[in-house]
Amino acid sequence: MATTPCIVRPATAGDLPALRRLAAVAFELEPVRRAQLVDLLFDRPPGDPRLRIVAEVDGELAGFAFGAHHDPVGHLDAIAVDGRHRRRGVGSALLAALEAELRTEVETLQIGGNFWFYAWPGIDLSYTAALCFAERHGYTQREQIHNMDVPLAGWIPGTGRSSTAVVRRATAADRPELDRFISTRFTEVWRHEADLALHRVPVPAFVALLDGAIVGFACHGTYRVDWFGPLAVDESQRGAGTGEALLRACLDDLAAAGIATAQIGWIGPMHFYARAVDARLGRRFAVLGKPARPDGAT
Repeated sequence: MATTPCIVRPATAGDLPALRRLAAVAFELEPVRRAQLVDLLFDRPPGDPRLRIVAEVDGELAGFAFGAHHDPVGHLDAIAVDGRHRRRGVGSALLAALEAELRTEVETLQIGGNFWFYAWPGIDLSYTAALCFAERHGYTQREQIHNMDVPLAGWIPGTGRSSTAVVRRATAADRPELDRFISTRFTEVWRHEADLALHRVPVPAFVALLDGAIVGFACHGTYRVDWFGPLAVDESQRGAGTGEALLRACLDDLAAAGIATAQIGWIGPMHFYARAVDARLGRRFAVLGKPARPDGAT
């Protein structure tokens, strides 16, 4: 494999058009809005410019990489190389530069498993070249994460809902109570994702209310326009149809937007989704990692 000399530098806003064009080709397994994944990863807070890098060959953008760190883990969230420059060392140069920046902050390097502003839970196993690239550079698989698919062709909005709670679209006025509901029962990640949803128009989230109090919520499109999640209900409402009603309300939105297949991301209760909407296992993602320091010290 011949190595092509390249310049690795921080990405700038001026690079975004070229980055979007590259993403639209490189992320070939993504069914919708591939280019927008660049904006998701570029604009997310805190926006450390050291972890947004590009490679240039002969003055032309040839690849990019995005990373993040959440102590004590450094995440490599995306690497893409123009097809004309693959197998020429460009990807390795981007990876080495990103790893060098992350090593100053973390104990472990990881591909996947980043809950904050993520584009994928890990490497889709169908991106075989990416998986081989990671393993060639010392990353080993640590777990696999699954999505489920719900085909929406022929979806009839408003059907199949039966719940003891009232389900409606969330509004900005729900923020204080929804924040309390999530904070006392669920994760900080879900609290953050619900807050993101409440800042959008129209709000891509629904709440379930019983006697005027929130007993459940669900979101869609938080990071990926065709992805559903999170979904959570109070323990008192499990088995009462509340979760399914919230799920179906979100799928109604996705069907109305013309999404052919909804992806339920990072699934937990597989049996619930299979029973509620005949969801099927879909994409599988590998989470890979290695120690941040070559001597293996952590």
